[in-house]
Amino acid sequence: MFRFFDFTYYLTFIFYSNEKQQDVKNSDTAATVVGFMMSSNAICFLFLLSLLFDKNIGINKPTVVVISLLFQIVTYVRYIYKSKYSIEAIELKWNALSIEKRKKTSKLIAAYAAFSILSLIPLALFVHKMKGNL
Repeated sequence: MFRFFDFTYYLTFIFYSNEKQQDVKNSDTAATVVGFMMSSNAICFLFLLSLLFDKNIGINKPTVVVISLLFQIVTYVRYIYKSKYSIEAIELKWNALSIEKRKKTSKLIAAYAAFSILSLIPLALFVHKMKGNL
């Protein structure tokens, strides 16, 4: 599972980089984007649990902030401070995949990114309207 996020981090880094400039800022940006996607999925999962079990499970602003900070910190530490998850290390794993596997993984990551970005706000508004959880 983390390999998927490793590749998400790597492709996000590539997306924000240009050929002449692949620096620390792009690593920070990629880590932030991956952390946001992970936290938005966790928050969406809590919203879905709230709807499924028809209970207020305490999704409020402090909870959202804590979840977001937790994922940002974990993601930042994993990709910025651990050398085995550096851009170079992940690039080696990426290049070891076949071209077909890379294309398939890229499409899956693009779909995941779109889902992560587009699902949080509508779901939060829906839950708020239905239950008044926020």
